[in-house]
Amino acid sequence: MDADGAAVNPDRYDYRAAARDAIHFPALVDRFWQNTRRCVGWEVQYFGTVEPQKRGAPHFHAAIRGSVTRAELRAITAATYHQVWWPNHDRQVYSGDRVP
Repeated sequence: MDADGAAVNPDRYDYRAAARDAIHFPALVDRFWQNTRRCVGWEVQYFGTVEPQKRGAPHFHAAIRGSVTRAELRAITAATYHQVWWPNHDRQVYSGDRVP
């Protein structure tokens, strides 16, 4: 990305992947907080905000009340990416046409 948030090499930038990441971002954040609650064993209090980057990709900031170790955060993050369902977008499954 350049200073304006545009792709430096537009022919090589994966616009589809960026769009899929933006679409599935809410599920990823929700699963992250579920896993955080399960890992630390107490009701996690947090404040978070999502802001768009210049290129439009969502970016998340959060502050957690209490202490969670870095090792726990790494484990939570790994579990989150493992658990979130990333659907296959390489082929069209439903075309909108109905079979009679």
